[in-house]
Parts: sequence; C-alpha cells; structure tokens
Amino acid sequence: MENPDLRLSDGERESVASRLRDAASEGRLDVAEFGQRLDTLFRAKTHGEVAALTSDLPVPAPPAPTRAHRAHRHLRRFVGSVGTL
Repeated sequence: MENPDLRLSDGERESVASRLRDAASEGRLDVAEFGQRLDTLFRAKTHGEVAALTSDLPVPAPPAPTRAHRAHRHLRRFVGSVGTL
C-alpha cells in the first residue's frame, strides 16, 4: 500500500482518472458520481485523499503480454541456455 501522505504525480492522477472513466463506461458509476469523483481527484494532493475514489471498484486486470514482450522472454531463455553450454 502506498504511503497515504505521499503526494500524487500527474501520471498517478491520470491512472486513477482512467479507472474512473472505465468504471463509468461499464455502468459502475453514473454521470453525477463520475463527475464528483473526478472533481475530488483533481483537487487531491496525496494518495490518502484518493484511496476511497476507487476502493469500491474492481481492480483492473494486468495487461496481456504483447507479442514483442513474449518474443523477448523467449530470447532471454534461449540466450540463458546457450550461456550454460
């Protein structure tokens, strides 16, 4: 868990905004609640101030590995096995 007193970065704030947009598009938040949560998010300065904004929403699934990522993983295995010959 993040330190609740740690200040939010712009990227962290955008990540939370993205989760809120996804929740609204899935019908988990109505338009009014979405707007209220965004207002709160963009006024917030710390992790503690935004923790409640997404606590009742599902945690997003991690992105599936890309084709390039899978190829890189296989290449690392191959190079590692060649190094042990």
